[in-house]
Amino acid sequence: KLLGNNIYLTRTNAMEPAIPINTAVFARSDKIDSLEAGNVVLCNNGGTTTILRIQDIQIDGSQIFYILKADTNPSNLVIELPKDKIIAKADSTSV
Repeated sequence: KLLGNNIYLTRTNAMEPAIPINTAVFARSDKIDSLEAGNVVLCNNGGTTTILRIQDIQIDGSQIFYILKADTNPSNLVIELPKDKIIAKADSTSV
């Protein structure tokens, strides 16, 4: 942790070219309530921490769901996760 940021290291090219492989990602869990489409987030996807971009936000009653996608995936390859699976919002990166 550094200045309120959790630090994660990308291990795949899923977010290239915006976030290259082996890039340090600085992320803040206290910014989850201000997420919007286009933001990059870290999420718990089946027990694995994954970095993905928010494509859309859907509300079903009191539940919030995020439609997420890796930048390198085809547009139809998305996942839907509830808010409680979002770990943090990516704030900045360092190569």
